[in-house]
Amino acid sequence: MTTSGGPSALGMTAPVVVSDPEWLEARRQEVGESLTGGWATSALWIKSVVLVTVSLMGFAAFGVLTNTVVHTARTWHAPSGWHWNSVVATIDDPVHAYLTAHSAGLPLTVSTLHLLWVASGTVLLAMSFPFGGFGARTTWVIWGAGSVVMVWSGTPRQVAAGIATLAWGLASILAMRGLNLRSVASHSVIISKDA
Repeated sequence: MTTSGGPSALGMTAPVVVSDPEWLEARRQEVGESLTGGWATSALWIKSVVLVTVSLMGFAAFGVLTNTVVHTARTWHAPSGWHWNSVVATIDDPVHAYLTAHSAGLPLTVSTLHLLWVASGTVLLAMSFPFGGFGARTTWVIWGAGSVVMVWSGTPRQVAAGIATLAWGLASILAMRGLNLRSVASHSVIISKDA
């Protein structure tokens, strides 16, 4: 018994002819139904074509964006004297100086106080961002205000306090994410059976 490798062996009853008017009309109707009915009613072949096209375009855009970022990073030169360490030191050194000047007589060392201050700010930011608890956010505001006061008192340059305020404000965008200060109005409606 011999089997042929024709269309019937593959489970197809008749070959698909792209130039067949009935086949083309059926595809045209499927496209029209997907445009009016939305994604859920679209034929599987339409979904496949759209997903493959969007994926290829996404990969191409990601490649172009990555190439641009890498090229910019390789050719960009920071202005002379610009270092992140200098920016951090502008805020951190006055805090350390403030803790040194005001921690006399405490059993904790200045290094331990400084570590506790930095760690508490990091933990408060980390707790405020995903959880958004009132206590974490309130303590974050107090911690940030205290940091700005320490920078203001720890340096004769008020610009450092401005930079500290800016850094705290930028970090507060994350910490206060989703906070809504608008009051919620509620109305009570009483319905009686007698009316």
